[in-house]
Amino acid sequence: MRKTWLRTIALISLALVACAPRAPDPSSSDSLPGTVDEAVDRLLGELPADDVDWMRRNPKDAVFSQLYQGYGTGVRNAFGLWGGNQALLTSCGTDNPETCSGVILNGMWDSVQAQTDPALRASLQCQFATVHNIRIDTTGWYLLTVGDMLDAMQAQIDRQVADAAAPGCPAQVRIVPVGEVNRRCFVRAEFEREEPLDVVLMWFGFRNALTPRHAPPELEFRFNQACAWPERPMHFAPEPKASTG
Repeated sequence: MRKTWLRTIALISLALVACAPRAPDPSSSDSLPGTVDEAVDRLLGELPADDVDWMRRNPKDAVFSQLYQGYGTGVRNAFGLWGGNQALLTSCGTDNPETCSGVILNGMWDSVQAQTDPALRASLQCQFATVHNIRIDTTGWYLLTVGDMLDAMQAQIDRQVADAAAPGCPAQVRIVPVGEVNRRCFVRAEFEREEPLDVVLMWFGFRNALTPRHAPPELEFRFNQACAWPERPMHFAPEPKASTG
C-alpha cells in the first residue's frame, strides 16, 4: 500500500498550488527522511510527470513562490519538521522548519534541472534569463480583455527582447496560448507598475487561472479556465494614487 502522507502530497497538482492541500495523515507510521537528499528523492519519486515537467520549465524563484505556502505546508507537516525531526533540520542547516522546507523545495528544483537533458536545460536557462531582463508595465491592464493583454504583453516583449537576451541566447520569446481561452473575457490586474516579466507571470498567472510554461522560444500560457473573469472585476481596480499637489 502506498504511503498515506506521501500520496497526499503527490496528488497536489503543482500547477494549481493556490488550492489548499489536504493535511497529511499524522498517524502514518512511515519513517521520516533524515537528509535533504532523501526528502527530495521521496517527493520527486511520487510526483506525476507533468508536475516534474512544470518544475523543469519554470525559474527557481517562481517554483518556490508557488509551492511554499500550500505544498510547503504539506512537506513541513509530513516530514515532522514541526515535530522535532532534528536529523532533517540539521541536514538543512537550520532549526527553523519553514527555512528547512525552503531548502527542500529548492533542492527539488535543483535535482530536476540536473536530470534534464543538457541542451534543453541550456535553452531553458537562456529563456529564464531573457524573461527576467524584460520589463513589463501593467498600467491600465485592469481595463483589458484577455486578448488585449496578450497583445500588450507580446508588444512589450518584442520591443525589448533583442537587448534583453543573454549573451549567446536567442533573441525571441513568443507567447502561445494553450487550451480553450475566450479572448473577450477580462483580466484581473490590480497592480499598475513595471516589473520583470517573470515576476509579472507569478502574480498575474495566479490571479487569472493560467500557468506559464517555458518551451523555448515559446512561452506557453496554459489557461486552466476558458474565462476566469466573464465581467470586468472592478473590485480589483487599482486604488487612485494620492495627490502630491
